[in-house]
Amino acid sequence: MKRYEDALKDFNRAIELENKDSWTIAQRGFTHLLLGHYEDAVRDFEKPILSDPENDWLRYLKSLAYLRLNTLEEALNSLQQAISLAAQEYEAKPDDYLNAFNLALYYLVNKNIKEATQLYQETLNSCTDVYYVEMAATDLEDLLEIIPEHQYAHDVLQTIKSKLTELRSQSETS
Repeated sequence: MKRYEDALKDFNRAIELENKDSWTIAQRGFTHLLLGHYEDAVRDFEKPILSDPENDWLRYLKSLAYLRLNTLEEALNSLQQAISLAAQEYEAKPDDYLNAFNLALYYLVNKNIKEATQLYQETLNSCTDVYYVEMAATDLEDLLEIIPEHQYAHDVLQTIKSKLTELRSQSETS
């Protein structure tokens, strides 16, 4: 149910009512990204990043907008910042599955295929929580909405969907 135009209208209205809400602006930026409004997405990610400079996810999303705008230097800079922040978090908390999946995703987009594959495999082998695996699948599906030609993302998504099927069948037999 991809009603992005409706979501964009709702976010615009919410921002008119309360302009200081970084979360709403970030969500509007994500909606712009999914709609292909890449310059608007970059603009919308600026304020939330200033409010939360340690947020690797916003930097990753901004890098995707830059990639689609073909401004590769800016894309690489934002993506490297996201990787650096997520890698620091991973070193401190390797069992934070959400962060581990995000870091693997960032590696994937950065074409660090070996690192991405290894981290996805390690995380999938240790994570037994369907929620985190579903989130990883959703994030890859979102990436493929934005960059549908990313073959490795398609491959990893199939692996993750297989893991989801396995986890769900295990929970049904428990």
